[in-house]
Amino acid sequence: MIVDPRARTKRSTVSKGLAAVMIQAMEAIDGDVEALVAAAGCSSRDQLLRQDEQGELTRDSFAHFAREAVLAFQAHACRRDALTSMPVGDFRLMCLAMLACPDLATAIEAARQLLKLTDKRKDLRVVLEEDHATIWLDIGVRGRQWADLLLEIFGLLAFQRLFGWLIQKQIPIRKIMLAFPQDENFNIYKEFFQAYLAFDHKTSAFMFDRKYLSRPILRNYRDLECLFSLYPFDFLPPEYESQPVAERVRAITAAALSRSEKPPNMKQMAMIFGLSLGTFRRRLASEGTSLMAIRTMCRIEIADRLLSESGLSIKEIAFRAQFCNVSDFRRVFKARTGRSPRAARLAMRVAPAPTARDVG
Repeated sequence: MIVDPRARTKRSTVSKGLAAVMIQAMEAIDGDVEALVAAAGCSSRDQLLRQDEQGELTRDSFAHFAREAVLAFQAHACRRDALTSMPVGDFRLMCLAMLACPDLATAIEAARQLLKLTDKRKDLRVVLEEDHATIWLDIGVRGRQWADLLLEIFGLLAFQRLFGWLIQKQIPIRKIMLAFPQDENFNIYKEFFQAYLAFDHKTSAFMFDRKYLSRPILRNYRDLECLFSLYPFDFLPPEYESQPVAERVRAITAAALSRSEKPPNMKQMAMIFGLSLGTFRRRLASEGTSLMAIRTMCRIEIADRLLSESGLSIKEIAFRAQFCNVSDFRRVFKARTGRSPRAARLAMRVAPAPTARDVG
């Protein structure tokens, strides 16, 4: 059985039933339950689990609660199984490698290779079938306690969340396979995943529609700080679909330009959004813009940054920003900013550094 992605409900909170399971798992490994409860902003377990008008945890509360729990589960598993935990610096390095990739399939392969470098017992691989892809994840955990099961569940969710963030689109899970026997918390896990769960597999995995693998990487280096404010413990992804089409087109175009790639044309953009050419044009027009205007804006932004941060010549910057020629660059830049590229660079260089009074 595979769950139809259209049957899912959009969530902004997490059931306290899952919090109760995580507290029990923490107790089973002799973890600090008081610190776990405090991370959710509560003074006691009773307050946290009380089924009142606030019968669920908010996004931020659960993210901090999950952080405390997952780090404790991971530390316990590493001590017991002699595993190497992945430092934040290494995880950032993996994200940077994925950001440099043209599409999600290539990014997953980059993640697989870097994960293997941290510990040869860990593995991430993708298996392709007719209309779906399956990500098999082995993080090296060999125990079979609740803490180990939750650690694998959150590991799967962390990668699903990261993949969706990279392409700026939520990737619905069709099926979850877990390398654990089924337990009494089956319904809680099912509600959290909103996917069909299968137990007793050799390795844990999640299945999703194969079409997402060809999606372009839309994020860039500057987006990383926002990601790491709660990731990888924010397991409720943003509503990407609620973002204006123009904003998402801008992200696609800026990401392509940052990789020195040609941005998708009108037809390719419409295909990315699953719209006809006419509908795509009308959606942009209803938001007061066009594909050409967005492209020009992105090129100007890149050129402006290069003028400020690099020593490249005006000709080289025009090339990097993908203008037809230097004359075209100068004309468009001045029309948009009110000054020539050279004047803009000089103004940036002579701008006085902020004083203590300016900052304070």
